[in-house]
Amino acid sequence: KDMMHLVFVYFTLYFRLAYADHLVLRELSDYPLALCNDGTYASYHYTDTAQDNPNMLIYLQGGGACVSPDDCQNRCKNGNALCTADLAATHDKEETIWSQDPEENPPFHNFGKVYVHYCSSDVWSGTRNASEDTNGYYFHGRHIVDAVVKDIIKHKPEIESMKQLVFIGSSAGAFGVGLNCDFVAEQFHAVSPGLDVRCIADANDFYPLWVHTEECDPYDLPGLPNLLWEAKADQSCVDNTPEGSKECLTFPSYYNYIETPFMVAAHYID
Repeated sequence: KDMMHLVFVYFTLYFRLAYADHLVLRELSDYPLALCNDGTYASYHYTDTAQDNPNMLIYLQGGGACVSPDDCQNRCKNGNALCTADLAATHDKEETIWSQDPEENPPFHNFGKVYVHYCSSDVWSGTRNASEDTNGYYFHGRHIVDAVVKDIIKHKPEIESMKQLVFIGSSAGAFGVGLNCDFVAEQFHAVSPGLDVRCIADANDFYPLWVHTEECDPYDLPGLPNLLWEAKADQSCVDNTPEGSKECLTFPSYYNYIETPFMVAAHYID
């Protein structure tokens, strides 16, 4: 009985690894603004199929955020991996969107894939340099997204022949997809006008703004950290709302300005 169990476990692991995505490191040291909280250069990992595959998935990692200098100091102490570069040479990912098994992962099993490590604590939106006012931390999430896109465009062969790009993220990564969806699409369309770009936000800030207590302004929560990070909002929203408007701070009020096809996956209770 024990031997049968061991055989079952062995073959389960074997087949999972056989369908796993193997990703290799790409550092962003050529991009001076692509900095993690601690000033190390950001990075991403990609599958070997990402180079020649006409279909690509770019994933933004999630992992919360910090909303004040002291909060960031608490978050980043003791070498928190979410505040510094991920320089692991390789990663193997085998579940859900990373699986090459067409039964487990029907839409993306045959895509080239990019995994972007989260290290800016700003839901991929910040542009603020380190200073005494930030406790020495950089908030360069927007710059990291920009560097990843520019690096892929620079190094991917025959990028003008790409067919589909899916820009996806979960949790804080989903926030980042909402804020950067059109920004990413515009850069790829500049080199491949016919490219089918789609965005997917898994567990972002999609909630009814009108549901709140009398003393609670639903715009207050995103307002303060956006100031700390010097966050960049969706540009179409900024261009079409009055200066100082809070409408571009949260997805429920700015999603109408996003022009790229967009899918949201959200729980009724989170």
